[in-house]
Amino acid sequence: MKFDLQIYSTNSSLADARHYWSPTGANPWITPTRVGGREGFTIGRGSSCSTYLATKTGTVEIRRNALTPTPTDSCWDIQHLADAIEPTIGADN
Repeated sequence: MKFDLQIYSTNSSLADARHYWSPTGANPWITPTRVGGREGFTIGRGSSCSTYLATKTGTVEIRRNALTPTPTDSCWDIQHLADAIEPTIGADN
């Protein structure tokens, strides 16, 4: 399997990101998570999976996209990626 990895930073809050994906608060694809002490959530959508983490000024999104068709859950092992990337966000963020 081949994947690409994308990292985005925004000044939108974690609540805004959660509302975008779940306006009614009932999206079954959202899973709450905590990475390095940061509140967040993970959402899988087909061949893509994202973990959103709160920062002092907004959110960081860690997104992995499958580049080849895969029967595997798109969110497998995303927690390990988030654990590895989170320290690089910086304690001041």
